Amino acid sequence: MVDQTSTIPKGWKITTLGAVAEKIVDNRGKTPPITTSGFELLEVNTISESQRTPDYSRVTKYINEDTFKHWFRTGVILENDILIPTVGTIGNVSFSKVSRGAIAQNLIAVRTDAKKSEPLFVYYFLKNPSSKNKLLNLDIGGVQPSIKVPHLLAVEIETPPLPEQRAIAAVLSSLDDKIELLREQNKTLEATAQAIFKEWFVDFNFPGATGKMIDSELGQIPAGWTVGTVNDVITRHTITYRCDADDLSKIGKTPIIDQGSNGLYGYTEREPDFEASTENPVIIFTNHTCNMWFINYPFCAIQNVIPFRGNAEYSSFFVYYMTLGRVTFIEYKGHWPDFEQKEYAIPTPNLANIFAEIVKPLQHKIWNNNSQIQNLSTLRDTLLPKLMKGEVRVAGFND
Repeated sequence: MVDQTSTIPKGWKITTLGAVAEKIVDNRGKTPPITTSGFELLEVNTISESQRTPDYSRVTKYINEDTFKHWFRTGVILENDILIPTVGTIGNVSFSKVSRGAIAQNLIAVRTDAKKSEPLFVYYFLKNPSSKNKLLNLDIGGVQPSIKVPHLLAVEIETPPLPEQRAIAAVLSSLDDKIELLREQNKTLEATAQAIFKEWFVDFNFPGATGKMIDSELGQIPAGWTVGTVNDVITRHTITYRCDADDLSKIGKTPIIDQGSNGLYGYTEREPDFEASTENPVIIFTNHTCNMWFINYPFCAIQNVIPFRGNAEYSSFFVYYMTLGRVTFIEYKGHWPDFEQKEYAIPTPNLANIFAEIVKPLQHKIWNNNSQIQNLSTLRDTLLPKLMKGEVRVAGFND
């Protein structure tokens, strides 16, 4: 039963997720034939805590048009559907931006009734930390965290009138729009740097190329180049203190780098255990997960985070792009030996550092965008719970 005694602003009401839903898309029991192209099949792992829309870079399964029509006649997701995992990463939610799509088992879509609720408002309400805790508390246990759909639909939602819902959603979505734009800019900037790297150091179309080639263990390479490993171009560093859960702090300002997909374990009150800056950045390789980051700020780290820079001859701005993505995750084990033994066609230091000077402004822009993303994310995360409780009101909607 909905508790109407909670303190909420005048004109607001308490309802449930199920009460504002027009349709629930739930494909439990459906295991369609998989192909290598066609419609993306969204699975639980595509619903990320860090972004508003599904992460299509994580899609590994597709279904063709015939399968889509046969299997998903009543289970199609549409634009503005709210996607919620029921197994695994419960508590995460996402917002569909496709006009027609498919979701796998263990993921449901809630389509809200436009007469009762603004879908983006409901999405942000579920993103609110207090709502996420409600979802996590619905876990019925088992091998993986899981939620029963009826329990999910019974989650209470505090809703203002529709005009204020739309106004709140507009404020929060404007911040997310800016964040997404900056992320897309970063993808373009990094893709540009990688394209230059490929042109010069894979296709060998670099400034001053004579076309003269020599034989090597890797095939023909330009005259004057050598075959070597990362140890020929890097200096590996050591972090003496390894953070754990006891070092986490809500008021900490020093980031703790970990091995996860976004690289951030949390913050600590400790002083940085490793110094990095825009002019002297450091490359991070995560030993067990093979993630790589190029970092321009001081930090602490957990175990198996390995920092290194270019050595006296080779710029870190070259080494980062030389090593990026060259060793990929196979299984949960130490991958540094594989990383260390990988062979590369290594150019002369002069050519490598010319490349470094070209990509340096691109990388500086990426770091500047990352700083803006952090600031905008902090602002959004600060506003979100206050707007959802009516503690902060959008102009024109005060009582």
